[in-house]
Amino acid sequence: LKYRYNYTPPADLENQVREAAEQVYLIAKGEDIRSIDLTKDRRLKFQLLDLLGERLCHVVPNSELHQMKTVGDLIDFYGRPFRNLTQYAQMARDCKNTLPKNLHIMEHPVRFHPEDTHTYHGGETAFPGRGGEVYSLRNKRLYRQFKPKKDWFDYEEESFDYTRPDEGMPWDPKIAERMDRYPTKRFSLKSKMFTRT
Repeated sequence: LKYRYNYTPPADLENQVREAAEQVYLIAKGEDIRSIDLTKDRRLKFQLLDLLGERLCHVVPNSELHQMKTVGDLIDFYGRPFRNLTQYAQMARDCKNTLPKNLHIMEHPVRFHPEDTHTYHGGETAFPGRGGEVYSLRNKRLYRQFKPKKDWFDYEEESFDYTRPDEGMPWDPKIAERMDRYPTKRFSLKSKMFTRT
């Protein structure tokens, strides 16, 4: 995209161009501005382009600078509205009345992500160990990325039970610490409680 912003031409565009041209001493008051040649003095052309770009918050791109030969060309350029959308995105965002009934356009792709358990695939992929990468910088801002599970240890979180089998036994560090605190009490394996000695 050439522009990162939207631009709509102001209603009094010709007056603003006339004021800018008078400010850089390109014309005298009341003179016809459309036919003024900008190729004769590059310094005045630069000053006029710079002033208009600052006032209208819209600059002429480098690819079109050579086409600005008269002030009329400048008025024609600044008279065109610009949008920072591609034609495809405009069609996707367009209201349904202007598109044919048999045409459906999706602006963004539907991407698989394992955390989307509410979707129709339930977080299960058809291609295990592949996918998940987002390649361009623009798309990295838009889409989520994930590291696919490839090896057995990637699935360890799902299948491994982290509860200790010896939990609550005398050699459990928590119980051993409590036993050391009370030398007058003894741990009973049957009742799994401390009893006084």
